[in-house]
Amino acid sequence: MDILNQFQNNNVLLLLMPSVDYISISTNVMRSLSGNKIGYVTLNKTCESLQETFAKKRIKCNNTIFIDAISQTIKQPVKVDHCHFVKSPGQLRSIASAMIKLMNHNFDYLIFDSLTNLSVYKRKDAIAKFITIIANKAKASNTKLLFYGVGKREDDIILKHTCTVVDEVIDLTTRSPLAYE
Repeated sequence: MDILNQFQNNNVLLLLMPSVDYISISTNVMRSLSGNKIGYVTLNKTCESLQETFAKKRIKCNNTIFIDAISQTIKQPVKVDHCHFVKSPGQLRSIASAMIKLMNHNFDYLIFDSLTNLSVYKRKDAIAKFITIIANKAKASNTKLLFYGVGKREDDIILKHTCTVVDEVIDLTTRSPLAYE
């Protein structure tokens, strides 16, 4: 999968991936985009954990700002360079505000990791509104936005709604792992 090629004609993408391949796919995406200004919204791994994972894979994140919505649900995080902390994944206004700030500062890419975690924290109608607003803001700002959907859930209302607001859906849940390289 060549994410840069997918973004040539699209501003907003939904990348569906099997949960067992999450680390492999997410690191390949970061490797492809590294060198660009990236905003990375994380709802399931701490900023510190992601930075360690990417460092082990020799992926440079010096142009990446993380919006970490999980650390404060675990403990009071230590201030980390290139990281903005949000109290919880349910704080959609705070997350949206931080994402819009990055769009206004001409970030090339925003990665939202992941939509499938949101339904634990918020009602589906609030999530749908959030997704629509963020996708439209990304299109208006010319920032490339990548939503992750982890695990295939045919009945997931959030993923179905997201399919209606993105430019393209990349479904890796039906491919062999060799297709991700």
